[in-house]
Amino acid sequence: MTLRVAYLGHSAQPSGAELGLVDLIASLEGVEPRLVLAEDGPLVELVRERGIAVDVLPLAARARSLRRRDVRPGSLRAPLAAAAAAASVPVLAALLRRRGTALVHANTLKSLIYGLPAARLARVPVVWHVHDRIGWKTMFAADYHELIQLPETLAHPRNYNVAVREGRGTVVF
Repeated sequence: MTLRVAYLGHSAQPSGAELGLVDLIASLEGVEPRLVLAEDGPLVELVRERGIAVDVLPLAARARSLRRRDVRPGSLRAPLAAAAAAASVPVLAALLRRRGTALVHANTLKSLIYGLPAARLARVPVVWHVHDRIGWKTMFAADYHELIQLPETLAHPRNYNVAVREGRGTVVF
C-alpha cells in the first residue's frame, strides 16, 4: 500500500530547506508525495521537472513573511500571521481529505502554522520537520497547547528527535 503524504512548504524559492525537501521526496519509495506550496515561484517548475506533483495554495503575505523570532510569547506578529493564515486552513483541510492524505509533513515553522490546524480538521497526523535551532520561546508559542493535548487525543503519543551528522562519506543518525 502506498502512503499518501502531503509535504507543506511556505516558500517557492529554491533555498536550503526547500531543496532538501525536494531531494527527500525524490528519494522515497512506497510514498505518493504531493508538495503543497503557499506561493508560486521557481521551485514549482523545478519540482514538476523531477516528476513530483505540486499544488499551490496561496497563503497571505503576512503569514509567509513571519520570522522565527516573532513566534514567541508577547509578540503580536504571530497571532496576526495566524489570523492571516486562517483562510487557508479549511482550503488545505479539504485538499487533504480529497486526496486521501495519510500524513502531513510540515517542512517549516511557517507551514506548520496553517498545516497543523488544517491537518487536525482533516484528522491527519502531522510531522514537523525542524531545520533550524528552535529556542524554547518559539517551541512554547508554536506548540505548547497542541503538545499538552496529545495524551487526550492520541492513544500512544511519541516524540522523536533525530540528530544527523555527515562526514567522511557517511551519514549517521
